[in-house]
Amino acid sequence: MRRKHLTILLFTTILLAAATIVIANPGKGMRHQQRNEFNPLTQIDLSTEQAEKIRKLRIAHEESIAPIKLQEYQIKAELDIFWLQLTPDVEKIKSAQKKIHDIRFQILEKETDFQLAMRKILTKDQLSRFLALGGDRYHGPDKFNHRPPRPQQPKMH
Repeated sequence: MRRKHLTILLFTTILLAAATIVIANPGKGMRHQQRNEFNPLTQIDLSTEQAEKIRKLRIAHEESIAPIKLQEYQIKAELDIFWLQLTPDVEKIKSAQKKIHDIRFQILEKETDFQLAMRKILTKDQLSRFLALGGDRYHGPDKFNHRPPRPQQPKMH
């Protein structure tokens, strides 16, 4: 009986230690590798100056859309409350949906401005490679892609 408890305790300790190591070092996980592996910016040989400019541009972009996203989450929460009522108010629901749509359009406009500003930083050669790699279409696995899908290449038999 004592041996069984000791084995369970040892197994639990090893499991907790492994989980702590993984949580403490999130940048080395598989998801981080996948995100960078498919990011066209990592594959077009940016100079350190270009990378820094793009990083600053990205930070400014994220800071500009953060309050808008917060507003979107607040309206979504209100919309959820409207839907939870036994007799939902149709006008309030439609109004909230319209506000969410308008906010998403604002975010899309800011994303477009960011993409256009980023393109100005790249050289013509880098831009052509960036576009060939799917450039503007890359948003990462957690973002919605607003552009149409790429045409499929014919399969060779």
